[in-house]
Amino acid sequence: MGNSALGICRPNRLARKLKRGEDGLGVAMRLASETVVEVAGTVGCDAVVVDLEHEGLGIAATAAMIRTASLAGMTPLVRIGRHYEALVDPLLSAGAQGFCLARVKRRDDVDRLVDAIMYHPAGHRTFYGISRAAAFGHGIDEDNWAQRSNGEMFIEIVIEEAEALDHLDEILTHPHVSAVQFGPKDLRQSLGMPPMETVTALVAEVTQEVRARGLSLSRSLAAPLAPPATRAADPPAPKPPGDLFVANPTGILVDALSRMASSIRREPT
Repeated sequence: MGNSALGICRPNRLARKLKRGEDGLGVAMRLASETVVEVAGTVGCDAVVVDLEHEGLGIAATAAMIRTASLAGMTPLVRIGRHYEALVDPLLSAGAQGFCLARVKRRDDVDRLVDAIMYHPAGHRTFYGISRAAAFGHGIDEDNWAQRSNGEMFIEIVIEEAEALDHLDEILTHPHVSAVQFGPKDLRQSLGMPPMETVTALVAEVTQEVRARGLSLSRSLAAPLAPPATRAADPPAPKPPGDLFVANPTGILVDALSRMASSIRREPT
């Protein structure tokens, strides 16, 4: 691939797929394993979401998984929570092509992230043109590379704070937000622990607003999806964006090993 424009700034596979109206499959990495990332790419996953909000994986381990995801043809994303400012620069240098921002309360939360991860005119990302993401500076035009990098950046937000519900319109209309995820358990806590049925109904209501804004939904995937139902052709209409379904390798491993352990320990009949 050499120092072609494609090699310098890799297209964001996930973002482009969702824009075409196709669903994407990602894996949530909550353990440090480049091998699991490589397996995900081998079987055809579109993205990897390294979880630095909940897990202490560290910058070096996360950068290694970002690199593996990129080499395996997937979009590397990072989930970040409170006090993320010191994390984003080295992760961008490693090749992160997007971030999942947890605990969004207001539009300016998104503004701060954009300012940190995008170049002028959108933000003030640190100019570092010798990073892995910039082909180590080999044969690049920095201005062109910076603008292409902006165009390939993907932002997903998590609605899990009661305050966000009061500022929903300004958040969902942010021009750099592409996808929305819900955190119903944290949202319930933020609302004062109402019955879970109340939170579920609220999430369903907000989901309709997300759809109306033309944004993708991001949701956990616990099992293979059922085949889509056959129906009569709809009249021509703009195709909505696809959704991101995220599998949890840790949960898959725990479930499989648990069932195996139970089968071995079962009393003979």
